[in-house]
Amino acid sequence: MAVACIISVVIAILGIGLAFYYRRQIKNVKSQISFLNQHETNMLITSDQKSGCVAELTDELNTLIEQTAALRKEIADNESHLKDTIINLSHDIRTPLTSMDGYFQLLLKSHDSEERQQYAAVISDRLSSLKEMLDELFTYAKLTNKAYEVELSPCAVNEILLSVLFSFYKDIKQRGIEPLVNVPEQDIFIQGNEPALRRIFQNILKNCIEHGNNQLSVRLINTADTVKIYFENDYQTQEPIDANKVFDRFYKADGARSKTSTGLGLSIAKELVERLNGSITGNVKNDIFTITITFQLLKNN
Repeated sequence: MAVACIISVVIAILGIGLAFYYRRQIKNVKSQISFLNQHETNMLITSDQKSGCVAELTDELNTLIEQTAALRKEIADNESHLKDTIINLSHDIRTPLTSMDGYFQLLLKSHDSEERQQYAAVISDRLSSLKEMLDELFTYAKLTNKAYEVELSPCAVNEILLSVLFSFYKDIKQRGIEPLVNVPEQDIFIQGNEPALRRIFQNILKNCIEHGNNQLSVRLINTADTVKIYFENDYQTQEPIDANKVFDRFYKADGARSKTSTGLGLSIAKELVERLNGSITGNVKNDIFTITITFQLLKNN
């Protein structure tokens, strides 16, 4: 009987001690949570226990803290992106509108029919530029929507590339560029999307023509498993290219942003290439800017 009483007392004391210990641990965790709620910090909750229910509770709380921190960073990045977007769009859209307004005023004041035709032609050109910019913005907005899907089907990538090159032939010649084209005539298929591929090639060629000098090389090389497309052009030395940023939204090598474009062309190309399960890279070497696109070859088509 005495032994049973002693055992009961010992168990009671151990229970009280254990309860006090856990209470102290939970109180410590609560204090840390209160501190984290009141301060901007990357600290996590610590516990004396390395195992057991208190340690498991600490781990779960730390997981929630890390997820909350990541969500806050994403929200802050999105807000910063939105502000940058609004600033850049305001600048890019205002430039052709201001130019059009100036020529419109000249058109109203002029009584010379030839002058009026010249002003009208300039206004028409600015309207076309503005339409292209808005089209780029609309495409970029669609691509930033994760729910937007590009339907894939077998595409003869060499035919599409040659077709786009031909459509730019007049622009290339007007710039005095002699293009070197090495694209096989035999059909080479990838799993792609024809409108997306056309947009990719158009945006890259437009960039080459606007920022290049007098050299342009377009090559398509297929191996046993892949299709690689190279666009190479020498660029204007007064506009150094940062190869790590060329695919960033609104990036322009000319800091003055004098071109009538949004700076979204290569960013859109990159988004579309990735939607087609391909990859795209940029490289600068010896004043030659090279864009390389890689797709998986579609066999047995």
